[in-house]
Amino acid sequence: MSENLISNGEFDNGNSQWGFTSNGSGVATENETVTVINNYCRITSTEAIYQQINLEPGKKYLIKIYSRSPFLTGTLSVMTENTNDVWGVPVIINKNRSNTWHEEQFIVEAQASWVSPLMIHIRAEQNPEPSFYLDVDKIDLTETI
Repeated sequence: MSENLISNGEFDNGNSQWGFTSNGSGVATENETVTVINNYCRITSTEAIYQQINLEPGKKYLIKIYSRSPFLTGTLSVMTENTNDVWGVPVIINKNRSNTWHEEQFIVEAQASWVSPLMIHIRAEQNPEPSFYLDVDKIDLTETI
C-alpha cells in the first residue's frame, strides 16, 4: 500500500498542515479561518483549503475524498502554489449535493510541464448564501502502481 501524501487528511489535528483562503482569491489573510468540527473540515461558499504536495512527473496518483453537503458542490484541483495555475482538469466533488458522507475517487497523472511547488486545492462552489457549506474529510493521495 502506498503512503498517503496528504498530511492530516482526516483533520485529526485541526487545520494543521492546511492553508486556507476566502473569497476564492487564492491569497490568505491573517483573519481567515476554516472550521474543523469533529475531525472534518467545513468550507463555506467563499472559502477554499489547500496543501502543498510532491508529485513526480509521469506517475499516476489516486485522490480519495469524502464529502457531503445538501447545498454546494466543490472543485478539487492540482495547482501551482502562489500563482494558482491549474494543472489538469479540475474535478467536481459532491455533484449530487448529498447530505450523506460519500467517497469519491479521481486519478491524476503528473506532467513534466507542471510547475512546482504544487498544491491540492479544494474549493466550495460560489454562492451568495453565507451559511451554505461543503464538508470534506479523509483526503488521501497515493501513487498508483
